[in-house]
Amino acid sequence: MRKMPVTAVLVTIYLFYSLISAHAAAEPVNFRDLLPLVKVNLPGWGLQGEPQGQTVKTPQMTVSEVEADYVSGSKTLAIKIIDSSLGQAAYSGMGFLQGMEVDTSEETTRGTKIKDFPAVETYRSQDKEARLTILVAQRFLVALEGASFDGVQELKTVAEHLDLAKLAALAGK
Repeated sequence: MRKMPVTAVLVTIYLFYSLISAHAAAEPVNFRDLLPLVKVNLPGWGLQGEPQGQTVKTPQMTVSEVEADYVSGSKTLAIKIIDSSLGQAAYSGMGFLQGMEVDTSEETTRGTKIKDFPAVETYRSQDKEARLTILVAQRFLVALEGASFDGVQELKTVAEHLDLAKLAALAGK
């Protein structure tokens, strides 16, 4: 049985704390407005199918999520955007993760910035899995997940093709 990595435990504790202390925020953007932001022209990558999305409303919260999958040879890439009615309160601790760096035998996780937005990068060398999570406008989570990667640099390059400024502008809607 594989042990849960330290970073997963830290992030899980943080997210749980954030969710229980969250206040209601702005209504999330409908998934249809987010779809064009995950359908991007990535040199060397092919889009697999069409991007998918959904907006789910419950009495407690609303969440919109979109995803697009790409392939390049043996590499796979998923780009996701999540917007939630929990908003800023749910992600307020992302700053905490900025100063974090964890290096274990299974993975390396560290805080970084992408286009001046706070982000967290994780690489699992044995599995060749990379993940980059960006917090845009203290509201939107953008997750890039790659398989068969040699590090996170390629995800950072992909992130440069995303229109994060346009996504940030949606926060005011």
